[in-house]
Amino acid sequence: MADPIRNYQTRAVPGVGVGADIDQGLRAYMIKVYNLMGLGLLITGLAAVGTIMLATTTDPASAVATLPSGEMLTSFGYAIFGSPLRWVVMLAPLAAV
Repeated sequence: MADPIRNYQTRAVPGVGVGADIDQGLRAYMIKVYNLMGLGLLITGLAAVGTIMLATTTDPASAVATLPSGEMLTSFGYAIFGSPLRWVVMLAPLAAV
């Protein structure tokens, strides 16, 4: 009597080696995506730090206004935090989407 399971694992299956190539390509693509996302996060952080450094001061002579928390604002900081321009700055990312 013939045993059909005996030769089961010796059969050639087309396309088995292709999966590994696809996985390597997908991995390389995702690494590029993650690197770009990390770069975007770094740029956003630097922009935030730069903005707050330009907007606030510790020198009372160059302060234009003071927030209730005691932070002293430069003219740039007052333009952002003390005028309706703050709403434009806050809602602009939503308009971009």
